[in-house]
Amino acid sequence: MHVSASDRGGAGIAAVRLHGALLERGVSSKLLTLAKHETDIQEHYVYHCTDVSCFPALARLKVFINRVLTRLKIKSDFYRSYRNRRLAGRVEGYDAFSFAISEHRLEKHPLVREADIIHLHWPCDGFLDFDRFFSKVTNKIVWTLHDMNPFTGGCHHADDCLGYTQDCGNCPQLEGTPDNTLAKEMLARKIDALSRFSGNAVITAPSKWLVNCSKASRIFGHLPHHHIYNICDDDSFYLSDWTSSRQDLALPLDKKIILCVAHNVDNPRKGYDLLFDALDHIATRDVLLCTIGSVARSWEGNPCIVQLGYVTEAAKMREIYNAADLFVLPSMAENFPNTIVESLLCGTPVVAFDVGGISEQISESNGLLVKHQTAESLAETMDNFFDHQENYGRKAISQEAKIKYASEQKLEQYEALYRSM
Repeated sequence: MHVSASDRGGAGIAAVRLHGALLERGVSSKLLTLAKHETDIQEHYVYHCTDVSCFPALARLKVFINRVLTRLKIKSDFYRSYRNRRLAGRVEGYDAFSFAISEHRLEKHPLVREADIIHLHWPCDGFLDFDRFFSKVTNKIVWTLHDMNPFTGGCHHADDCLGYTQDCGNCPQLEGTPDNTLAKEMLARKIDALSRFSGNAVITAPSKWLVNCSKASRIFGHLPHHHIYNICDDDSFYLSDWTSSRQDLALPLDKKIILCVAHNVDNPRKGYDLLFDALDHIATRDVLLCTIGSVARSWEGNPCIVQLGYVTEAAKMREIYNAADLFVLPSMAENFPNTIVESLLCGTPVVAFDVGGISEQISESNGLLVKHQTAESLAETMDNFFDHQENYGRKAISQEAKIKYASEQKLEQYEALYRSM
């Protein structure tokens, strides 16, 4: 039973791909999410409070009443109300801060109860209540880390802070909030809950960097850890003809094209403002920036930016990767991005900041790491790439990625882990 808050986002996509690959191999696998966006995923179930209630009709009535009260702004969602109250006044510029509490009774869900192994992916954003879950379930648990939140007091990326190795006291990401001991409180709650867990748990992560962080953490340090890459869709992402890809997308053949995937342009830690400013510093002026997802208002009307909108089809994403000269990921906090793997499978070189596990993905043969988190350094690195673009053979990049991220090998690693448990 794979559990994730959503079937989208990096963690959601990783969960969906592993779940689908296991089904193809004949493994009995189910996926349970709190939010459902995709409609073509087999054995996909959505959590509903009626599934865990002894009185389903009463639960449905309660949901209806709460929905009405929420729309009338008489009542707000439990988790979001708690979050807004505890994080009031928080300084802007940080990622999400998630709590170890939930009104959902995940541990009572029939599909969770019947599972031999529960595989947690990203049960954040109010889906998993640590205390109830770990004090009630006795299943075998695999937890694949997609960021640092499971072993911190709430942050998803700790930056240079090592509070998670101790007690998360004086959390720097809680500046301005009513109580900066909140992270310490949440980490203590997690540690206490896990101490009462009577089953077996194993931690996995796609990057060695995150594995090492987890091993050093106060909460997970005593658990077994395994480094296993995410399942990649190497049947959907591969090298194809550059010219036909551009023609199909109505993109010019005489321009240098930079690609970025902008899911949340309002998050300053995603670095899109740095990328936008860097365009002004690039010496190569025949450049187009193609964006997937949302675009900041300040980007609208810019002749150097082509908005390709939201793309969910793998075939179209493959064409876009193949049409680009360079994929740029300006994030200042990451684990092991799926988008970098997809780009490399398509033979497209990558420029990104040296954060998280990204240095494990980018080498001298497939891209460049940006030295400093500034627009000037990003522009200098992109200029350097275009000055030596002939050194980055797309066929070699694609072949190397296909060997490194072969899905068959990752599936065998997970199946071996499941059997060992």
